[in-house]
Amino acid sequence: MRKLLGALLGVALIVGVPATNALAQTTDKLWKACTTSAQSPDAGVAACSKLLARGDKLPKGDQVIALLNRGVGHYSAQRYQESIDDNSAALSIEPNNAIALSNRGDGFYSLGKFEDAVNDYTASLTRDSSKTGIYQWRGNAYFSLGRYEEAIKDFDIAISNAPQSAGLLYDRGRSKAYLGRQEEALADYDAAIAIDGNQAAYHLDRGISLHTLRRLAEAEAAYNTTLSLDSRNIDALSNKAGILLDKGDPQAAEAGYRAALAIDEKNAYALSGLGNALIQQDKYQDGLVVLNQAIASGNATSDTYADRARVKIILGQADASMADANEAIRLRENNSQAYYLRGLCKRVRGDFEGASADLDKASELDPENIWAVAANAELLVREENEAKARAYLDKMLEISARQLAALGLSANTQNDLKAFRGWARAMTGDEAAGRADLDALIENATFKETALYYRGVLHYRAGDYANAAQDFAWAQGATKAVYSKAQNRIERARALEKLNKWPEAKIAYEEALQLMPAFVEARIGLERVRIGAQLTANSGSASAKNSPEVTALLDQAAAQPPAKVEPPAEEPKKEASKPVVMGKRVALVIGNSGYQNVSALPNPKKDAERFGKALEAVGFTSVTIVEDLTNEGFNTALRKFARAADGADWALVYYAGHGIEVNNTNYLVPVDATLAVDRDLEFEATPLDRVVRSVEGATKLRMVILDACRENPFDAKMARTTSTRSVSRGLARVEPDGGTLIAYSAKAGQVALDGDGDNSPFVTALTTRMQTPGLEIGKLFRLVRDDVMAATGRKQEPFLYGSLPAEDIFMLPPP
Repeated sequence: MRKLLGALLGVALIVGVPATNALAQTTDKLWKACTTSAQSPDAGVAACSKLLARGDKLPKGDQVIALLNRGVGHYSAQRYQESIDDNSAALSIEPNNAIALSNRGDGFYSLGKFEDAVNDYTASLTRDSSKTGIYQWRGNAYFSLGRYEEAIKDFDIAISNAPQSAGLLYDRGRSKAYLGRQEEALADYDAAIAIDGNQAAYHLDRGISLHTLRRLAEAEAAYNTTLSLDSRNIDALSNKAGILLDKGDPQAAEAGYRAALAIDEKNAYALSGLGNALIQQDKYQDGLVVLNQAIASGNATSDTYADRARVKIILGQADASMADANEAIRLRENNSQAYYLRGLCKRVRGDFEGASADLDKASELDPENIWAVAANAELLVREENEAKARAYLDKMLEISARQLAALGLSANTQNDLKAFRGWARAMTGDEAAGRADLDALIENATFKETALYYRGVLHYRAGDYANAAQDFAWAQGATKAVYSKAQNRIERARALEKLNKWPEAKIAYEEALQLMPAFVEARIGLERVRIGAQLTANSGSASAKNSPEVTALLDQAAAQPPAKVEPPAEEPKKEASKPVVMGKRVALVIGNSGYQNVSALPNPKKDAERFGKALEAVGFTSVTIVEDLTNEGFNTALRKFARAADGADWALVYYAGHGIEVNNTNYLVPVDATLAVDRDLEFEATPLDRVVRSVEGATKLRMVILDACRENPFDAKMARTTSTRSVSRGLARVEPDGGTLIAYSAKAGQVALDGDGDNSPFVTALTTRMQTPGLEIGKLFRLVRDDVMAATGRKQEPFLYGSLPAEDIFMLPPP
């Protein structure tokens, strides 16, 4: 802040001297204290206040001086609103006072009211253009408003008056960097560093520009210099981790981000980076949890919301992804990635025109965003508008050539770029070379989903529908991303339709809808399949599907999407809606894998960890995860949790491990159980009733989730004490009281499966579905049931026992 205290002090001593000597001495002391308020804010403010208390006895000019000095004192003490009030009072006396305007502008700037600051700085310069230092402050206000061109003009003027100001050169460099003029920004950063090389911020931002230009070795050196000046600079640590991420080493990047978070565990930028590192390792749920933490920090940027939109679309949550993309655009209108992701969401919702517009916007904002260009080309090829697609395909060739020439690309990025190039070559006349590109990737690359997808598109275009269906099937198996799996299933179904394989096409569309219920193309496809199968059956001819009647009906079905699929509002809301108050929700999550007297179970610990993180992601107040509980440990954990559940709104216990039913009573088995005799259950295992009692203190919802219906390894060796004591497969049916839900991963009498992956089919479905905002809990478990039945070939059917109140209950509230 520019505090012209020398001038103010001189004026005050002249005009503030009263007539009598005694009074003059007192007045001189007050003026001296008042005009040193920058150095001694409290004493200065008190002295200025005493002078102002004289009211009209103090001349108007002196009142202005006292108000200005008191404003300076408030500002120095970071009481910005009080400083604004004093400068406003001075302006009510002297409306043209340039110092009051500029100082009030400083107050507005410090409160983040940048428009008001710009207005005051402009008014001050209009009245006194000699105060050229104000250009720097107005430039910074323009910068904060994202008005970078105007900021640069102000910095140019300020630099012309102070060419050796390192701070001004740095400020101008930042503005140029935000406009994408990285080379010009580097020139300013270098000039600033030549004047003052000891400022960590200068080296940090220089590194960011080098990083953006993919001059990774130089960027890393700049970050190292930053850390030599400021060893705890979290941005430099995070950006170094970002270089590792760009080089395709997400594990090392994860370690780097965690090192940054060890300094500040709530740093939104480091949390966002960690989330992306986890996503690149296909740890989508873990990545989502971390990105939720980044946004919950309150310092999330537009890019953080775009990152979360990306993982949500990967997980198949199109509506939730669109909400985040909208928020990213609201926070920064030039966020290319957010427009790209919103375009994908609109495609899912069947809004191809809106999708194309967003993808074009993404390309306009970032001409190197090849994913947006490719997505638009795909849309046009699907609509058999290859003439219009040609411009996008040519652009894909240009971008892929440029980017493949760059250094430091990860292997997966190179594979994707080569797949884009191959498809674009084949579509623009060089089919042999394009197919050779794709074939080589499919033969040799580790990550080949993109190449398989595009080769499938080429087969489809050539009328080779059998090979197209095969490539799409391979592509869906080569990715863990739900969105990609669903899209590949839809493309496979379209190829199967062409082969008149209606039942197989129907299954593929249904699988796509189970993965992503919002995918309108799958709904339309199912309607086409229904009509085509019916007409083919009626005609008794496989060629009937090509008849004019069938073609017309199928086209009609394709042109009329089912009801209730209107896309969400595109325009981001100006004001965020108030969040639904979920209250206190507590959970105890138990995973028993390490059984001591029977074979260990591979998945329960992993299932418990994944489910616990998912509960944190949907906002549970407290989540306690415990593993490998002995009999004593089981009882202790339940006792502690029962106390935590008392008075909570929700209380939830999740258990993964062995469970056993004897004489219609269900028991959960601790890891130290021997169960040599059936009656040992009462002493060595935990009855389900005890678990239910641990949640009964909750006031709104009490829930127990059991992924414990596995084959009982104790059954074969357990001695029976009486022939009337029955031991059954799975768990027995239960009838809990109202307001209590008990969810089984497999219904009474069935045995649950561990699945082929790291998590059981039940936990995979549950943790995926519960991330969908606004999904009522009853429907949530119905969808989980469908997902698990599909994943297990209908061998396992989850079941929900109990009753719900009339009001809707959400695991994750509506947005």
